[in-house]
Amino acid sequence: MLTDLDSPSGLDPVRVGGKAAALAALRAAGAPVLPGFVVDGSASIDHMRIGQEALSERGSGGARLAVSGAPIGFAEELVRAGTELGDRLVARSSTLLEISSEWAGAFTSYVDIRPADLPKAVVGCWSSAFTVSALERQRVADVEPGSFEMAVLVQTAVDPQAGGWAEKDAHGVVTVHGIKGPPAPLLQGWVTGLSARLDGTWTGEELIELIGVPTLEEIKGLLDAIEHTTGGNHCEWALDGRAWILQAGRTEPEPEPAGYAPGEIDLP
Repeated sequence: MLTDLDSPSGLDPVRVGGKAAALAALRAAGAPVLPGFVVDGSASIDHMRIGQEALSERGSGGARLAVSGAPIGFAEELVRAGTELGDRLVARSSTLLEISSEWAGAFTSYVDIRPADLPKAVVGCWSSAFTVSALERQRVADVEPGSFEMAVLVQTAVDPQAGGWAEKDAHGVVTVHGIKGPPAPLLQGWVTGLSARLDGTWTGEELIELIGVPTLEEIKGLLDAIEHTTGGNHCEWALDGRAWILQAGRTEPEPEPAGYAPGEIDLP
């Protein structure tokens, strides 16, 4: 039911979801990923079924109440594993859907919680599959609500001096976005933050002043490790003594603007 991030099973996205599997692979490769464990996706099956059944009768709110109100049978094991990990934890969803960046932020995360809070946090992650916004994403993607498993990634919490996200484009140009303190406001779109760009040299005076060029180079190193290990080009990062990878994945390039190729113009 619980899979350590350092175990071979942690590399299986079917078992632990795309988010956790990518972090497990990076951690195995020596990249700076926080320790943790995963509540296997199979543990969510009954709760997803409960939410699915309640959704048709009681709507989004009723489905969430039904899921969060159903107990889990491994609460003591979960709290014990959390206690061994630390006093301050983070719990986040990890599904096969989240291999794609378009699902970023679709489900609820719980930040800076205690081990005793983990049972509620886990079912809270599961119930977030039935929020109005998550259901709309599933409708657009033609995903039946409650039809997928949701693993939950549990890791130690950090106290970031800064955090944000970074990306390398198809031409190798690196862009880093960040804010002072925890990155959640930036990652959730509440603030625009600061940015820096590496295209030969670093530009972006305000972010350079905030975290410094050595840290920007460290974040670039995170992207290099992600590209080499998983083929990804995107990460969420936090600076707490060093730059940590919070999440890694791949964003698809923006489509080229529609236009005519030479010789394809229709003349009147």
